[in-house]
Amino acid sequence: MTWLTPWLAVWAGAIALPALLILYFLKLKRREVEVSTTLLWKKAIQDLQANAPFQRLRNNILLLLQLLALLLVLAALGQPELRAAATEATRHVILIDRSASMQATDGGDGRTRLEAAKDEALAFIDGLRDPGVGGAGFLGELFGTATADEAMVIAFDATADVLQPFTSDKTALRRAVERVTASDAMTSIDEALRLAGAYAQPELIEDQGLVATGPIAALHLYSDGRIADAQRAVVPAQSPLTYHRVGGAEAVANAAVTAIRAERAYDNPDLVSIFAGVQRDGDGAPPDVELVLDGRTVAVRTVELIPGDAPGEPATGGVVFTINRPQGGLARVRIVGRDALRVDDEASIVLPGAQRLAVALVTGGNLFLQSALEGLNLSRLVVLTPEQLATTAGRETLDAMDVVVLDGVDVPSVGDATRPGRYLVLGRVPSMPGLSTGDDAGAGAQVVLDWQRDHPAMELAGLQRLVIGEGASMAVEAPAVTLAQAERGPVIAEAFEGAARALVVAFDPAASTWPFDPGFVLFLASAVQHLGENESSAAGEGLRPGDTLSTRLVGNPSEVELETPRGQRLRLVPGAGGVVAYGPLRETGLYRLRWRGEPSAGDVEVGGRIERMIAVNLSDPAESRIAPAETLELASRTVEETAGDGEGSRRRRLWPWLLLGALGVVMFEWFIYNRRVAI
Repeated sequence: MTWLTPWLAVWAGAIALPALLILYFLKLKRREVEVSTTLLWKKAIQDLQANAPFQRLRNNILLLLQLLALLLVLAALGQPELRAAATEATRHVILIDRSASMQATDGGDGRTRLEAAKDEALAFIDGLRDPGVGGAGFLGELFGTATADEAMVIAFDATADVLQPFTSDKTALRRAVERVTASDAMTSIDEALRLAGAYAQPELIEDQGLVATGPIAALHLYSDGRIADAQRAVVPAQSPLTYHRVGGAEAVANAAVTAIRAERAYDNPDLVSIFAGVQRDGDGAPPDVELVLDGRTVAVRTVELIPGDAPGEPATGGVVFTINRPQGGLARVRIVGRDALRVDDEASIVLPGAQRLAVALVTGGNLFLQSALEGLNLSRLVVLTPEQLATTAGRETLDAMDVVVLDGVDVPSVGDATRPGRYLVLGRVPSMPGLSTGDDAGAGAQVVLDWQRDHPAMELAGLQRLVIGEGASMAVEAPAVTLAQAERGPVIAEAFEGAARALVVAFDPAASTWPFDPGFVLFLASAVQHLGENESSAAGEGLRPGDTLSTRLVGNPSEVELETPRGQRLRLVPGAGGVVAYGPLRETGLYRLRWRGEPSAGDVEVGGRIERMIAVNLSDPAESRIAPAETLELASRTVEETAGDGEGSRRRRLWPWLLLGALGVVMFEWFIYNRRVAI
């Protein structure tokens, strides 16, 4: 048993107990009364003797009951508690999961898991020990009041934020917990654990690294346990971790849109196919999914689901909507009906307008490259020589092209700047910011070591089989981006300058094994499509909560503003090359980027300003599996859940029961007094 405020009870008892006893020792001032008989004298004499000072008190049940009631009240002032062994730590880190799955309403009362987690965290804060009056000596150690408990508050989803560093101020801790708001991002606990370790006041010790000083902090995790990186999370061996599970223990049915993608037909770009991946946890009928274009429902489909391979695995399926839509727009796919988690019931995508690209090839004579481009579904292919490129007519031809392929030719310029346009440069390193030729001219063959497999132009390039003959690599630095790295340096990069954008292949493909691999033709098709697509579709592709929005605005943009799905407006400042960035994103839905300046393909003009729509979707199958986890399988240990009933399972406060007992004793004393019972 622990007493939170024992000295308050001691000082109150030192005053109240003697005061009660003095009342029974004091003589009462009597008034004279004439009586008709002396039979009452004996009783009056006994009463006077009982109130004489310094005489032995008679046995009096009223006095005993009053002493008992007073002792119960004094004990309640001391705030006794029954505590488990895990609460003996004096420093605590409160970790609150605010991710998308914590918005589930499976408690039966319409409250979210995050609200339940915050209530439990507030109850824990209320139970922390306050500074005592016993001091740091023997009495303080005896009553457990030498120091106050300290705590800090960290909220996390894909990222983590320290809302309150270590403090013993319960008001500040409560405010920090109350500030936690729901996020639509996935769950990752790694950063939260690293933040907790950083705030534990580590000290750098030689041969040991960072070592925490002071008392070991106990970790208290309030979550449903749906943590994507739990098996990679490491908790310090000496730090106890308590997992407070929130959410119903029973299975939770939830349907979710886990993927969305749109593609236009290769032979008929007016036709667009929108694919939606769907997942369902728990029992239930196959869900209906509707397609909404620009706010109007155009189709509804029932998704046939395939059960999971193992028990407990979700059923998965998909649906494809094919529509005739030559113009662009906003498409939404959403599940009909309601379930426990609403944030994953809908996904959006910005549709680019239908277009066949016009491509110009500038080459001194490369029939293989020309044949490969002629095989693509282009609206027009124009072949120019380097001499024609230098003429006025040649420059005017480039202005009418969507993409320009330069075979061993430098990117054209206007003055000291790169001419605006989209360029695929082969066998040459152009003079663009962040690019320069390497120092390995004439060196031997090399192979590609790594490349960005998730880049649209590199997915099917087949670089794992590529051998590069004699040729140069290049040096790449910001704002350019390395896309492929060979033994002697970068060999493929993406560069930007104003309204110019280029994919650069530093080596001549003819001096490599690439032309003999189907991956080269696929790279040409993907690179031309990537360069020719509008900026809005590139900006919104695959964005999820927790990611950083990064997109490029052409020209000289000004008054750049980002409007979030909830209507909040944020001012952004463009960086080098017109790049604007914001993150991490917290909400799913449609973001609107507005500015004054020049539009790109797919941008629209609204009220004198250019507007670009960017869709952000949860699209996370793991986060949509919302059944609470009873056990956390961490990298360093396995943690069992604790009962989700606030702090009752951890600390039992006894003072309410003591006050209730005191009230009962007072009521009984009142009854005895009225019956004139005495012992």
